[in-house]
Amino acid sequence: MREAASGITSAGFAALAGLLAAVLEQRHTGRGRVVEVSLLRTGTYVLGWDLSLQETVGKVAKAEARHANQTPLMNTYRTADGRWFFFTGLEADRHIDKVYRALGREGLHDDPRFTNAAALRKHREEVIALLDDIIAEHPLQFWAERFDREGVWWAPAQGPADVLEDPQLAATDGFLALHNEDGTTARSVNGPVSFSDVPVGPAAPAPRLGEHTDEVLARVLGLSGGEIARLREAGIAAGPAA
Repeated sequence: MREAASGITSAGFAALAGLLAAVLEQRHTGRGRVVEVSLLRTGTYVLGWDLSLQETVGKVAKAEARHANQTPLMNTYRTADGRWFFFTGLEADRHIDKVYRALGREGLHDDPRFTNAAALRKHREEVIALLDDIIAEHPLQFWAERFDREGVWWAPAQGPADVLEDPQLAATDGFLALHNEDGTTARSVNGPVSFSDVPVGPAAPAPRLGEHTDEVLARVLGLSGGEIARLREAGIAAGPAA
């Protein structure tokens, strides 16, 4: 179910992008056009990397256990307090010395196994095992401060509970206050788009079944009150839920 919702959301973003592109073209050329978005094609686009590999080399990259990751600086590691984080240094030669400084192990650069990206790849199981031991010596906060000071590319591995308490999300209006009908207030995930002249305010609760039926039929279809009543009597239009 979550995968389906994610796919629909991605398709929605694709539709928005297509519509905006069409609007821009219309403004420049005066010509309009129909914009269509396929849920199936959105799914294949999201899986474009694997599908491109299948097309070009006849197979997809096999999954690797983290202890044998061919790119040790694009891997997950566990800290002393049981937290996980990602190194995100795809170009190992570019990031390797910063990582060693942050770890307090500058001498690793003199070890043939740790000299460059090729060496890390060749000796990846030994490299990852040693990094595991070093990183397990201290909690995440300790490493976070050192990584940030040295400019290391990294990111915490956050679960849902961590995301809900993420200060950056709070600072960027990632949530809306949701006022429920019973007088309670909850948080709801905000959309990804912000507009400079639209303040982020409380959100209304989700409408009840049929709550806006009359309004939609009147404003969109132009039906009169009598016509709407006859549709409801015939069981064609649903009224507001009790």
